[in-house]
Amino acid sequence: AAWQQLLPKVQALAPTGSMQLQLAAQNRVLLASFSFSDRQQQQHWRVQISPQGQLLQAQPLQLTPRRQEKPGVPAQLLVWISSDGEAIPGYVYLPPGRPLAQSPIIALPHGGPFEQSKPEYNVLVQLLVNRGFIVLQPNYRSSTGFGRRFITLARGDFGQHNPALQDVLSGLDWLIKHGIGDAQQQAMIGHSFGAYLALQG
Repeated sequence: AAWQQLLPKVQALAPTGSMQLQLAAQNRVLLASFSFSDRQQQQHWRVQISPQGQLLQAQPLQLTPRRQEKPGVPAQLLVWISSDGEAIPGYVYLPPGRPLAQSPIIALPHGGPFEQSKPEYNVLVQLLVNRGFIVLQPNYRSSTGFGRRFITLARGDFGQHNPALQDVLSGLDWLIKHGIGDAQQQAMIGHSFGAYLALQG
């Protein structure tokens, strides 16, 4: 119960950040690190916690020298329904100042399959968006971070009727149906298991 009250207060230190936590000093100090989808530099905080789990003090930490950087395009959370009715989460990056319905679209599935796309800075994603591509990062079934059920939904079926591939394709279909991306300009790229999905696609 104490953690349920504490975590929203820690997340409020950087509301748009993807949060990672490390405990120290017999669980009385928390190092909170935040990553962002639209910038390379992380944000770090040292959070003092009472024995009852209350936030006593939050102090920003500068672990690396500050540098000037041009902000990128932020990730937008997206959830669509796959062909069998399963809700699939992912992130979409939209190129600014472009007519979305005429823009090329790239699916970039993560490797693994037991991995996860997160709203963290990705040089390849920012390069593609900067060049006018819409980028979809799907968290297809077998992705981590969404519970044991979601990890096992593919049931090892990565062959001809691969449900993970259907999740990626249904995400592309959803975007195009909603006027985001040109159906005649679609591609899928990836590494490791993401490359396997790209080959299947």
